[in-house]
Amino acid sequence: MNQAPDFAHIIMIGAMKSATTTLHQMLIRNPEIVDSVRKENDFFTGRDDVENYPEIFPIEPGVRYTLDSSTNYSKPASAFGLDDHEIPERIARLPRPVKLIYMMRHPIDRVESHIAHNIRQGRQIGREDQILLAIEVSRYATQLDRYRSFFEGDRMFLGGFDLFTNDRRAFMRNLYKFIDMPPLLEKLTMKRNVGVNREGLLTGQERRLVAERTLDDTRRLVTDYDFNPARAWVADLEQTLGE
Repeated sequence: MNQAPDFAHIIMIGAMKSATTTLHQMLIRNPEIVDSVRKENDFFTGRDDVENYPEIFPIEPGVRYTLDSSTNYSKPASAFGLDDHEIPERIARLPRPVKLIYMMRHPIDRVESHIAHNIRQGRQIGREDQILLAIEVSRYATQLDRYRSFFEGDRMFLGGFDLFTNDRRAFMRNLYKFIDMPPLLEKLTMKRNVGVNREGLLTGQERRLVAERTLDDTRRLVTDYDFNPARAWVADLEQTLGE
């Protein structure tokens, strides 16, 4: 009888527009990390049969990790008719080990990129609703709170968009250390998505709204989650509110 492959799961829970696609593409270049049948498979937003989760991956001998990158896992759960705890609770019920990756970005920059993404996709969503949803996605500590009840800190990797784009090699070394694998540092240049010009996309009033709604949450990234890159975001949000 063939022995079942020994593998674990990497799940990138978000946040949208924080380099998750590029990071996903870089990780699946490693032959020991296997992609799901499609990126953004959103398994846990619509399914509770966690025992069938491995079936969405083409797992073969030599695979150490599956990789599921679904940014909906860190959006408001109510959008999927779920309670806040249900997605992390489903993930936590997986019988194999799980490591979570959560990418974050300056809240105003992420909201701008989120709105630009909707424009590029031609989505007909009211301006106010777009901004309010984008703000909720940018309340990173609030989203992390949902997972903290189910996952210890050493099972969650918190990454920053700026760290990833400014020093990709150092970022990937730290990430590979987190998943306990030798770093694969070849071919780190990836094609970027072509976006909408974001200059002036948010009005001054809208930028202040984002700052007001995300400032306390961003402070908690430092105090509650020891994510020191957020200190610069806090200073910038405070400056935005003072203008």
